[in-house]
Amino acid sequence: DSRKRCRRLLTVSVAALLVFLVWIHGEVVTVQLTEASKKYLMNENVFQEKVKQEIRSRRKNATANATAVAFGGSNHVSTTMDAATKEESVTDANSTYETALRQDVSLHNTSTINATIVVFLSGEMGNHLSILAKALCVQLMAENEYNITAKLVFRHQSHPKWTRAREDLERCFPNLRGFNFSAANSVAFDDFSIAQDQLLLTHGGWDPAKLKLISDFDNKTSIQNSLAYWKNMLDSPSIPTNNETSDVLEVTFPFLSVAVWCPLDILDQHLDEIRDFFEFEKSFCCRLQPDIDESVFHLRNFLLEMPRKGKKMGFEELSPNKTAWELFRHLNQNDKIAITSRFGGNDVGPYVLALKERGLQVRVIENQTGTQDFCFLWSAKKELVGTRLSTFVDWAAFLGQAKRVNLYRVMSPDTHATTFPIFNWTHPKLRNRVYSNVYKSEEQDALEVN
Repeated sequence: DSRKRCRRLLTVSVAALLVFLVWIHGEVVTVQLTEASKKYLMNENVFQEKVKQEIRSRRKNATANATAVAFGGSNHVSTTMDAATKEESVTDANSTYETALRQDVSLHNTSTINATIVVFLSGEMGNHLSILAKALCVQLMAENEYNITAKLVFRHQSHPKWTRAREDLERCFPNLRGFNFSAANSVAFDDFSIAQDQLLLTHGGWDPAKLKLISDFDNKTSIQNSLAYWKNMLDSPSIPTNNETSDVLEVTFPFLSVAVWCPLDILDQHLDEIRDFFEFEKSFCCRLQPDIDESVFHLRNFLLEMPRKGKKMGFEELSPNKTAWELFRHLNQNDKIAITSRFGGNDVGPYVLALKERGLQVRVIENQTGTQDFCFLWSAKKELVGTRLSTFVDWAAFLGQAKRVNLYRVMSPDTHATTFPIFNWTHPKLRNRVYSNVYKSEEQDALEVN
């Protein structure tokens, strides 16, 4: 054991020394942004109108010979597609369209990259949207409040569901097409990350944990504290900062880490930028549409996925009876409800029966892909209802069009409705539109009676 510890310590020390020497003596390559990519950079507030027009124009006129700005594995930006990409693009119109729109999109307008935010992606589509939104908000705050111009570098999890999530994102959100979501998936980055922690500790006693925005409890204040700490670190002569990327990595030293959900207070502050960035591609991602007078209900059904431990983990939704008589008590007889569900089939049946007994007209949306279900939720006009625990319905609500949204929570002996505290929105697209009402489960009712 002692030998293993010595070898491990020696390996980390050598890696740290090599990285340090590369920073001081090695050649570095400055990221060069082409004029073509600058067209697609987002300013501090919203997309410029001419950028929107250019994107629409590229959609209509994309051809097999279209040039693209690739956000790829190298640390310079190419203005033309490589041969393999060109060959792919001529196979069909969709492939041509997608490769022609690959852009280095950012939430700031600059030609200089002097810092890096590494974004750790996990989960499926809803989780990815939340993590990406958090990263984009942090990037905006760094630029606007601390004069730190940072690019985003991505690292994804190894679970197979990642592939489906990436495909969904690229299909439905044009501004994510062409991102290199694997830029930090390498042994080189693993070594670099370990070396960074060691160097920060040994050069001035900096705390590397303060550069990790990876907590479920992050908020605007904690993010500002980390950004202020990062700014002081970048300005300090006590550490060998390197603001340029190398041939191996797209990551500068010291980098900031971002993971998990987007805090509601920064979402509230930057909703306009987020909604503009997550422009939704209806032509590739939609099939059925809700009626204008139809309430849309998303049944996530966590307990079907986690029957033994779901409740103890807080993943609890209302029963069919509570859904019909409490969640939708505001509806009148013959009002219409459309239900989407991850699982569908017989598992939705009890909810359909309870809602019909309540006198409501009910239809179940079936035989759709996940992205088509997301589009259905996003397209709700009258009302969208679903559990606050589902990032899938959360982001359909935040980005969507429904006049009223209820991201409800359950109070039960297991959850106590504390998983997501109530937040008072200030943004006009959220205030008086998005609610998070609390409902008691049957078990909670029984507990209070006794």
